[in-house]
Amino acid sequence: MSGRIWTVGEVSSELNLPSSTIRTWERRYGLNPSVRTAGGHRRYDTDDVERLRLMTDLVNQGVSPAEAAGAVRRSRLAGTTSSSGQNKAARELWADEVLAAARELDAARIHSLLGSVLSEQGAKAAWMFYLTPMLQRVGEEWTAGILGIDAEHLVSELATNALRAYLHALPIVEGPVEVVLACAEEDQHVLPLLALQCTLAEHGVATQAFGQRMPAAAIADVVARARPRALFLWASLPRPRGDRLHRVATALAARTTVVLGGPGWADVDVARARSVHDLPSALTAVMRDQFLVRDLLSPGDLELTGP
Repeated sequence: MSGRIWTVGEVSSELNLPSSTIRTWERRYGLNPSVRTAGGHRRYDTDDVERLRLMTDLVNQGVSPAEAAGAVRRSRLAGTTSSSGQNKAARELWADEVLAAARELDAARIHSLLGSVLSEQGAKAAWMFYLTPMLQRVGEEWTAGILGIDAEHLVSELATNALRAYLHALPIVEGPVEVVLACAEEDQHVLPLLALQCTLAEHGVATQAFGQRMPAAAIADVVARARPRALFLWASLPRPRGDRLHRVATALAARTTVVLGGPGWADVDVARARSVHDLPSALTAVMRDQFLVRDLLSPGDLELTGP
C-alpha cells in the first residue's frame, strides 16, 4: 500500500465498506481524504485508508461511530508534535471536524472542539493557528454554497461564546484599566476583540471591552474617564475619511496610544495611531515601551485581520 493513492471506490472495495458510508463519515466526523487531483477530485493516501480501516474495525466491534471517530482522531493527533508539517495536519484535521459538525448543525460538537482547543492551546495559539484558519474556511465554504448561512452563524456564535467562557474562567485582573477595546461604529465583528482581550488577560493586563458598534462619542468619554495606556479599535467595514471616529482617535491625550486593527482602516491615516495591518508588532511596542516589560506578543503572532 505504501505510496499508493486510492479512489473512493478502491477504498470501498479494500475495506468492504459502502462508498456512501465513507462519505457519511467524512461529512459527520471529518475523516477527509488528504489528496486532491489537479481536477479537484478527492483521493485517499495510505494514512487515510488506515484511519478508515481502524474506524471500520472499531465499528465492527460494536463501538459507536462517534466514539470510533474520536479514537481515530486521537490516534492521528498522538504524533503531531514531531514536525511543523504534522502540526499543520493536526490543525487542519481539527478544522475539518468543526466544518463537518457545522454541516450537521451539531452545536454540541462544535462547542466541545472550540473549548478543547482553547484550554489546550491558550487564546493566542488557538486564535492564530486554529480559529482564524477555520473561520476563513467557513467563509470560503459559505461563499461557495457548501455551507448555509445558518451553519456560518452557528460557528460564529459558538466561537464568540467559547472565547467569552474562556475569558471568564481566567483569574480576574485587579487594578486600573490599561487597555480599552472596542469595535468601530456599525461594526459587529467582535471575535478579534475577544481573542485579544483573552490574550491580554492571560498575561495579567487589565482590559475593558465594549464590543460591537461603539459610538465615537462614547469611546471618547470612556477613554477620558479611564485614561488607559492604549485604545484598540477594530473595524471590519471601511471607515470614511474624516469621520467622527477619526477625529476622536486623533484628539485623544498623548498618554493613550491608539492601535487600529482590521481591514476597515486600510486607507486611513489617523494621527499617532499604530499600523493598521501590523497589529502584533504595534501592540508589542506599546506594551514594551509604555507600561509592560514582559513580552506579551511577538511580531506576527496574533493575526487579527480574519473574519
